[in-house]
Amino acid sequence: MPELPEVQTVLNGLSPVMSGEVIMTVMVGNQKLRAAPPPDFISHVTGQKILNLSRRGKYLIISLENNKAIIHHLGMSGSFRISGKAGDAKLHDHLSYILSNGKKIIYNDPRRFGMVYLTEVADLEQHKAFSNMGPDPFSEDFTSEMLFEKFKSKKGPVKTVLLNQALVAGLGNIYVCEALYLAGIHPEKVAAKISRQKTALLYDAILLVLKNAIKSGGSSLRDHKGVDGTMGYFQHSFNVYGKKGQPCGMCDCDVEKTGGVKMIRQAGRSTFYCTEKQGK
Repeated sequence: MPELPEVQTVLNGLSPVMSGEVIMTVMVGNQKLRAAPPPDFISHVTGQKILNLSRRGKYLIISLENNKAIIHHLGMSGSFRISGKAGDAKLHDHLSYILSNGKKIIYNDPRRFGMVYLTEVADLEQHKAFSNMGPDPFSEDFTSEMLFEKFKSKKGPVKTVLLNQALVAGLGNIYVCEALYLAGIHPEKVAAKISRQKTALLYDAILLVLKNAIKSGGSSLRDHKGVDGTMGYFQHSFNVYGKKGQPCGMCDCDVEKTGGVKMIRQAGRSTFYCTEKQGK
């Protein structure tokens, strides 16, 4: 599933092409997404100027001149592409915006877990996608002290706690594993037992990992690609994620003795960590 860096990469690609343009035509496919556009979607969107694009957690938001907002979630396999020519239809295309600059923005989703909502801009914070969502990692509300205070009441393992979107928006399995590695925190450590100092290290690690991933265009493990079709390459910088039995990226642990990066299952997800750097 695309995480914050992948969605930000899509935003960075779409914003220069879509912002300030008018949506001339909207085409909606027949196959249903997890949350398909509402019946009145086309009438509310067609002819509207796009004011700006933004991101909240793993959601992409398109704000329109009529004070409506389109909310996109990419699901498991969703992607956008930009086309300047007719007849560019592909299997699993579900939604297209034709803009006043002649560009066609196409949403493609083979597994159909994507979601499209339409709401008032003024009602965004109350929308079901955001009403229980925690602060974005790049917002002023996300601080080291905030994270430490939230951890105090959490008796579960820190890895699972960080995946809860009500705590921090946009974090997913890949980047939580990588951030915990950089901070030297074992993924099974109880969140409430993490010191203020360690929490500060984790806070810095989260921001560093996310920023580096965005610079790399995200991570392309299966479906993610930029709007121009290029693949992200942060996966080549993973320290532990997906490296079971291999050396981790930044310490000199002896693989012959440690067995390399370990993998465990937590809440149905694969967790990767280094026993030397992330001891309990």
